Amino acid sequence: MPEVVRVLVVDDSEKFRQVILSILGRIPGIQVIAEASDGMDGVAKAQELQPELIILDIGLPKLNGIAAARKIRELSPGSRILFLSQLSSTAIVEEAMRLGAWGYVQKADAARELPAAVNRITQGQRFVGSRFDLKLHDQSVTSSAPQPEPANNCVHSVLFYSSDQQFLERMARCMAGNLNSGNSAIVVARKQHREQLPAFLEATGVDMATAIGEGRYIALDSIELLSTFVINGLFNQERFLEACTKLFSAAAKVAKGSQESCLSVCGQCAPVLWEQGNTEAAVQLERELTDVVKRLHVDVFCGYPRDTFHGEQHQPDFQSICSEHSAVHLI
Repeated sequence: MPEVVRVLVVDDSEKFRQVILSILGRIPGIQVIAEASDGMDGVAKAQELQPELIILDIGLPKLNGIAAARKIRELSPGSRILFLSQLSSTAIVEEAMRLGAWGYVQKADAARELPAAVNRITQGQRFVGSRFDLKLHDQSVTSSAPQPEPANNCVHSVLFYSSDQQFLERMARCMAGNLNSGNSAIVVARKQHREQLPAFLEATGVDMATAIGEGRYIALDSIELLSTFVINGLFNQERFLEACTKLFSAAAKVAKGSQESCLSVCGQCAPVLWEQGNTEAAVQLERELTDVVKRLHVDVFCGYPRDTFHGEQHQPDFQSICSEHSAVHLI
């Protein structure tokens, strides 16, 4: 690193950018050369200025911080990225570090940990905030505490996607293994996604005609299914469990593969609730699905358009949703 380290600060909150500038102003050898308030502008300024260090938020408008980091790595490969975010999900920290970030600090700890993070990173070492129970190994991050295995090795995962094609491709990959092995898969989605998904499954080698003919591929409308257990905007746990039992039992009866394989369920029920503004029911549904994964032989995969999460007002609910999943992916 040069004697004077040039820094780009990318955060959509002007007030918090001022906090960052104040902290950085007390660190010798640090010079803030530019600021940006959204992901696209951050990428553009990184490409133009090629700063040594970029302090990057995740919950950014136009282009979230994870996606921005991917572009920055291509356009300004010499820049080291330090994520400074409100999000405290371990899965998100791990994803950020796997992308090649040099550090991750939660905003609540900025005053205490940002100077240490900047000093470590400029010295060629990676840094993860103390509230995260993680251990760094070169460019990867692994938990230093033993992690419980999901029941039956099944998972409740979530994808925050930027295009329908990304969502459909990921859904197809999640479902293809079970369908190809003779087991069942359920998709609960909007009409356009239900119509497009079979072509993506065919591209992975799934014989859709056979899977549909045998009843192992089940496609349901997310809004219609929601209407059976969300009444007047309120989540009804008893009706939800009844719907799950009925649906999963029907899928299990026609499965022909190994009983050790999970049933794949790819859905947009909670995302629909989120987009309708019913965040409380969305988080409650995700919580119940986590319990379903633990008790039943099922994989659950959820997909949220990432542009529905932006601004500080969404961060607490976004964090709650992430915490209810055993795997979080942002693309």
